[in-house]
Formats: sequence, structure tokens, C-alpha cells
Amino acid sequence: MSGRHMLFKAFFVITLSLQVSSLFVTTAWLNDVAGTTATLQCNWTASADETPTTLFFSPTNTTFPFYFTCGVNSDPPYICNRSESTLDRQSTISSLPGSVSMVIMNTQCSDEETSYFCLVTNSNKPPAVSQSQLTVKVPPTSPTLSNLHLNVTEYSNITATCTAVVGYPNAGRIIWRVYQNEEIVDLPFKTVNTVDNVPQPGDDKCTVRIQSSVALNVDRYDQNISLACFVTNPDFKPTAPKTCTNPEADLCAQTDSLIVTCKYF
Repeated sequence: MSGRHMLFKAFFVITLSLQVSSLFVTTAWLNDVAGTTATLQCNWTASADETPTTLFFSPTNTTFPFYFTCGVNSDPPYICNRSESTLDRQSTISSLPGSVSMVIMNTQCSDEETSYFCLVTNSNKPPAVSQSQLTVKVPPTSPTLSNLHLNVTEYSNITATCTAVVGYPNAGRIIWRVYQNEEIVDLPFKTVNTVDNVPQPGDDKCTVRIQSSVALNVDRYDQNISLACFVTNPDFKPTAPKTCTNPEADLCAQTDSLIVTCKYF
């Protein structure tokens, strides 16, 4: 085969590959925090000779059953129709070419790990499909303190217990700080014990509740100390502030000052 013939053949193959129709679909969650509105955005691109006609949001990788079916062969906003099985808190929005979003209001733990499929079709080919699984993120809460006696005798053992919901799916942790006369001080705790899962009635699988306890043997030099526990979480609050100024915003709880009665003077 001559060199000119081989060059022509290679050019012909490349030209054919560039002319093949393509339809590409992607999906992404724009928000997935529990109690808020989760948005699944479905985007598609097509070659110049391919015209998408219909988009489906479905629980499977087939066009039936479906949550919504949308005609996408015109300019947005696209018209979408819901099926009888679609939840009242589910809807669709579209304002940009090549994009339709499925909205889930008041995201709940029961929505966790649900798979959603976006299928875009034309009249000539099987649908292009993209799948996204919803992972519900739950923010941590402010902790509560218990078990601490603030009026004690010197050389007594005191214990404080901090309980908090530390977030999901990436669980956070509880850290302790000690203050004396409004300054951070270092005091050696006798014990620090953390229980990773302390469920309460009504908790679901998205509620991760932990409990941390500290114990300290106090003397007269511990007069006016105060204990504070903080909740940190890698998704919502990766670090704790130095002081517990706003318990709700700082995710913290702090005791009043400790009063120590001395045995010997």
C-alpha cells in the first residue's frame, strides 16, 4: 500500500470518528444538608447533528418508572410532568439550556443513599444516563453538660459529661478546655472517656450522638476554674474557638466557676 493511500485512509477514519453523534450527561448534587432543599442538577451536551428530545428523572436506569419527564427539544424553561409516585416535596426547575434540576425540599434521613438517574434521549439512540446517590449531611449541634458539682471540698474528684450530636456522615468530636479567671489553663485530667454512640429514643441512622466525660482531682489552686466542651466537625466546623462566647454558634457549653472549700489553712 502506497504512503499516499495510507495517509488518505487515516484521514478518512479520523473524519468519521469526528462526525459520530454524541450525547453526554452529568449529574451533581448542589446541596445535600438535612432539613434544607437538596438540588440534583442534570446537564447534557450533544453534537451539532443530535437533538435531545426528552429528559427523565428516574429511580432506575430506565425511563419507566420515573419521577419527572421533561421535553427538552425547545428553549428553556422546559416543561416537566410528574408521575403519580413523585413526592409532593419533589419538583423541577430549569432556566439554562442543557440543564434541568430536580429539587427535594426538606431533605430527610429517609432520603439517604437513594439513587437518582438522569436519562436524556433522542429518537435514534438509547438514552444517555448519569447516576447520583444522595448522601444526607447532618450538621452537629451544641453540646450539653451534666454531672458536674460546682461546690466541692479540696481533694475531691469532679466529673463533667458532655453529650452532643456530632454530624453525619463524617462524625465530629468533642474537645475540652479549662479556664481560670477567664484565661485558658492546662490542667491534667485524671481520665477522659469518650463513648462513640449514645443513641436516644427517636434517633435515626443519620443521628450520631457521642458522650465525653472528664474527671479531675481538685485542690485549692483550682479555685474558680471553669470547664467547657466544644464540638468540631470536618464538614461544618473544623476548628473550635478559644472561648465559648456564643454556645449556639460556637457549638459549646461551659460551666460556671468552681468553688473549692479548703480543708486546711
